Amino acid sequence: MSTIDSLLVVASSAIVRDFDQQVLKNHRKDHARYSRKVTLVMAIAALAIALTISVLSPTRTIFWFLIFGWSGIAATFCPMMILSLFWKGYNERGAIASMITGFLCVPLFKFGATSLPGLGIYFTQVAELMPSFFLSLLVGTVISKLSNRKSKVP
Repeated sequence: MSTIDSLLVVASSAIVRDFDQQVLKNHRKDHARYSRKVTLVMAIAALAIALTISVLSPTRTIFWFLIFGWSGIAATFCPMMILSLFWKGYNERGAIASMITGFLCVPLFKFGATSLPGLGIYFTQVAELMPSFFLSLLVGTVISKLSNRKSKVP
């Protein structure tokens, strides 16, 4: 329970502080009240998702969801952190592209690629993290190089 409530508070503060205030430039007077509303909406959404999954797929265990979730987190953030630490040419566009790629590739490789005829057997044997991670690294590198090249052209 403490992990779940901490994650809800962190996620809601990220939405309010990072997205609402920094990206959308909304300057509300009562940030705490808005943050509580966002936390409540996220908790209700999480409960709805959990109940829906338990009804639709009763064979899935909590361990499966943990592995799937951590694969998504790792494929989303680890390539971005690695590239930002070890490459000076990595930029904001590359970071956003690699995070989006990692986030979208985990369910793609877990559910979509496994149903491909001929190739699906290979994706069922390999966990979804590895191809998602490497594709995220590749996309972040390519997008950073392309955007750096465009900014240098007069």
